[in-house]
Amino acid sequence: MNGLIGTKASAKFIFVATDDESNLPSKSEMKEYFPNHEMNIYKAWGRFKESFFDIQNYIKIRTDGILSHRSWSSNSTHCISHAIRLSNECKSNSFFNLKYQYICVGTYHLDHNLMKELDEILSLIRKINDVTSDIVTFGKTLDKGKNIVEQNDLVDLSMTNPCQQSLNKLLNGYGSSARQELEKQLSSWHNKALWI
Repeated sequence: MNGLIGTKASAKFIFVATDDESNLPSKSEMKEYFPNHEMNIYKAWGRFKESFFDIQNYIKIRTDGILSHRSWSSNSTHCISHAIRLSNECKSNSFFNLKYQYICVGTYHLDHNLMKELDEILSLIRKINDVTSDIVTFGKTLDKGKNIVEQNDLVDLSMTNPCQQSLNKLLNGYGSSARQELEKQLSSWHNKALWI
């Protein structure tokens, strides 16, 4: 995110999602809503596209839930099309918010520390989700082993009849407490970063 924030200590952002750039507010409108402001508009796929990854992932998690977060790739769904960066002195404007609420996906006052914190939380979420996915695969691997043994008339009770109670204890709810803690961390981050 450093590219978007630039050399300033922090900046205020309005993140929008629109397929039609004519939906974006004009510079004259922005001057009306935010007098004496500095303003830059960045395309999510433009010069600072890497700077959008964490915010894209964060907004996707807020929409689709924590289990949706996997590693970002170029095929990932984009939920932001543009970022409007404003100077720190800008106050939120209710009239702007009302007029553009249909394309606005978030308004945040971001600094380098907040972005580092978000990156760390998202990294942990991705790791927990990857491990959880491995556990789900582990259950399928057990079924595959059971089928192989049975199809080939092999005798191995550890493969054909594993202790279901022990497996359920291990697999049911695996990672759910960690995800709940990470959801709290995301909520705390949101409260610190939200520009209202």
